[in-house]
Amino acid sequence: MTNYRVVTRYYGPTSFKGSYITVRLRGGRVARIPYDHAADNAHQSAVREAFGRWGMAVQGIDFVDSARGGRGNVYTVTVEG
Repeated sequence: MTNYRVVTRYYGPTSFKGSYITVRLRGGRVARIPYDHAADNAHQSAVREAFGRWGMAVQGIDFVDSARGGRGNVYTVTVEG
């Protein structure tokens, strides 16, 4: 099992596109995920979707802290392998 630290950030809607969350992984990987209004925790849902896009199976997500500015969160993500 491998652990990664990720930072999420919420971006509100504009006249041209809807709300979304970015998931940033150290090393430069960034995914922009549409905000899931139906999810219990949209940030964790975005983390799972981002890691799925990157070909990694998430085993667990642990909340670490709120990100600077209060518009996101920091998580430790455990993946297989």
